[in-house]
Amino acid sequence: MTNVHNIFKDKLLKEMHVLEIKAQHIHLILQSEKFDRGLEQNGAMFTGS
Repeated sequence: MTNVHNIFKDKLLKEMHVLEIKAQHIHLILQSEKFDRGLEQNGAMFTGS
């Protein structure tokens, strides 16, 4: 019984790790998109268009 439990726990930990990496990746994408928008808005102010 404990062997099955350990296998299940390992699978769960691996899946959680993958989800964590995906979440960090999404966070980085969102941050860079915000940054790009900020640059576009600032760029418009600098060029005066």
